[in-house]
Parts: sequence; structure tokens; C-alpha cells
Amino acid sequence: MSRKKTFAAVITVVIAIGLALPAWAGGFIHIAGSSTVRPISQAAAAKFGPAHGVKFRIEGGGSSHGVKSVATGKVDIGNASRNIKKSELAKWPSLVPHTVGYDGVTIILNKDVGITALTHDQIQRIYMGEITNWKEIGGPDEPISLIAKEEGRSTLELFLKYAGIEGKEVDGGKHMVHARKGTDGWSSVKARIIGANRQALVQVANKRGAIGYVSIGDALAFAAKTGKIVLPTVDGVAATVANVKNRSFPITRPLNMITNGPAAGVAKDFIDFCLSPEGQKIVAKKNFVPVH
Repeated sequence: MSRKKTFAAVITVVIAIGLALPAWAGGFIHIAGSSTVRPISQAAAAKFGPAHGVKFRIEGGGSSHGVKSVATGKVDIGNASRNIKKSELAKWPSLVPHTVGYDGVTIILNKDVGITALTHDQIQRIYMGEITNWKEIGGPDEPISLIAKEEGRSTLELFLKYAGIEGKEVDGGKHMVHARKGTDGWSSVKARIIGANRQALVQVANKRGAIGYVSIGDALAFAAKTGKIVLPTVDGVAATVANVKNRSFPITRPLNMITNGPAAGVAKDFIDFCLSPEGQKIVAKKNFVPVH
């Protein structure tokens, strides 16, 4: 075969390969936001990326950070484990949420606390500093150590709403104090502020007498792996995926991937993958509730 024919054959093969590749082959997706949605994004990216030549940069920072980052064009997808707020939509009306699953927020206790059931009233009084020792509600003679989430985390917002309390950061953001909603009676008992779910789980696991609150999905996985934390029932309802699905668990939320405007290009294809049967299996594997 002549050199001219050989070159022509190579070009033909290259064109054929190019035509065979999907339109979205290759690319880069930058994601930031909720530490709850992040494991879904990471697991889905591990499947989607190599198959389609797409590289990812996936960061945390909390739901509010995710919303702001995608709204201001800093990322392609903003993760948020909550709905978009009215104030956010008023500021950035082009934001579009894509719900890929559902989750709940559960109370977690250090295993040595020995408590397996709590009520709404007890949770409120604990974080208000009115109950300060586990022996007051049938546990051991052990001081209660409060763990809270930093401002901008949807987990904090949902917990405060459920408990009927407000939170205020003090000591330069190291601690949080609480008051009953609508009052100025701030408690003098301080909760240590933690960021991502993983930090809260580790802190509660390693601190005797500790109580905190995190994603049910993350808590179930951590409890199964370490055996160092307990997920107590809340008003008689167990923190399970089934109870999130049937909406009987009191603190539930959507898991959203947010785009600035309708999803397009490779970001749309990634979100479509997360909503596909394969992607929804990943959601379920992470102990969250698939949307279908």
C-alpha cells in the first residue's frame, strides 16, 4: 500500500472513531457543596468518568457553598442536601435543582451513652443545656458533650428547625449556643462546631458522652463499619432508609445537584447518569433513598 493510501486509511479510522464517540465524550466537571451529596457524586464519577473520558474535581463546603458556587459560575454543579431557599432563588433565579435521592438527619450518640431512644423534648432540652448529664434521662453518670454543625450546612438548618431552636456561633466560630426559637434566652452551654459529616461522626465516636446529628446514610455506614456510635429512635421512629422513604422519619430532605440554568453538555449527561438505573443503585448503596 502506498504512503498516500496508508495516510488516507488512518484518517478514515480516526474519523470513524470520532463519529463512534458520544457527543459528550471527554470534558471536565467541577462540583462543590454538600458533604452529604458528595459521596454520591464521587461514586458516580468513578463510574461515569473513565467510561466517558471525563475528569472531575469534587469538593465539599456545605450546601450554601454549593448553591453560591454554581450560581456565580465557580463550579458546574452545586451539591445541596436541601431545597433551594426562596432568598437564593430571588438572588439567582436561573438556578435549577435536580433531585437524585432523599436522606434524613439522625441523632448520633457515642455507644457508651447506653441510650437507644430519645424524644423531641429531650433533644431540645439537651441542646438548650437544660439536661447536662445522661443520668438525668436513664443513662450513665456522664456529662453530655454537644456537637453542632457550622453555619451554611443544611444539616444544621434542618436539625434546628426540627428541634425548635436557633443557633449562634461564638468564640470565633469554634462553638455554638442555642435558644428556643423566637426567644433571646441563649444557653450558656456550648456545643463544639464540626464541619463535614465525617468530622462529626469521628468526634462523637471518640468522645464519651457525645451527641451530634448527621446524614442517616453516612451514620448507618459508619455505625456498621465501626460499631462506635448509636442511632437512637426519635419519638419511637427508627433512623432507617425505609422510614425516610415512607416519610415517617421526622427529619427528611432532598439531595440535589444544582445547575445554573437547565443542565447542559457533559454536566447534564452526568446528572442523567445519576438518575439512571445504574446511578440510582449507587444512591441506594450509599444508604440513601433513590428517587425511583
